[in-house]
Amino acid sequence: MSAALTVLATTSVAAQATDTTRQDTARRPMLRDGARMNRGVAPRPGDRAGRSPGAMRVQGPGRGAGRGFEQGAPGMRAGMRRGGARMALLRGITLSPDQEKALRSSRARHLVAAKPLIVEMTSARADVQLARINGDQKALDAATARLQAARTRLDSLRSQRSPVSELRAVLTPDQQKLLDRNVSEMRDGRAQRGGVAPRDGMGPRGFRDDARPGRRPRAPLPPRPEGEEPAAR
Repeated sequence: MSAALTVLATTSVAAQATDTTRQDTARRPMLRDGARMNRGVAPRPGDRAGRSPGAMRVQGPGRGAGRGFEQGAPGMRAGMRRGGARMALLRGITLSPDQEKALRSSRARHLVAAKPLIVEMTSARADVQLARINGDQKALDAATARLQAARTRLDSLRSQRSPVSELRAVLTPDQQKLLDRNVSEMRDGRAQRGGVAPRDGMGPRGFRDDARPGRRPRAPLPPRPEGEEPAAR
């Protein structure tokens, strides 16, 4: 009887030890998987597909982060496009420090001339928005006229600027030949891609709003209810 009890007790202890070992072995792939996710390492094919809650939270940027990053992308892409165009125009051309200084001076002069018009457009656009908030059609018409006049003057100023001509003015005769070749190659390449060929000048650019020519204007504002105070200017 004593020998039988001893055998049963030994068997029970061995079964419990085996079950505990199986549980630990089953948890190890999950722990390894979570540790790899925390370190940014992809799990091995043989590991379990389970994920710990902490591992799921530390994965790479999701939709929210991606969209937030993309909001700044257009501006970055525009800057890269401008830099790429400059590099294409200057392919094979090395500017001296004096040539770089002359180009910067020319751009500074154009910016100084355009600054008052840019400030006027910003002010007029703010007045347009304020007139819409107040429901003041007369003020809206006046602000829109100011905005359109400032834009027309700014577009005229920008159309007179020719980046290619500015660059040509500081180049040597041999560099001018390289510039002409680069401009011709850019025209041919864009024409083959169906894009707009570069021209010897800068197209007009301005703010986007209802005053742009060709855009259908918004309907007139409804009259403001009597007794309602307009927003402070």
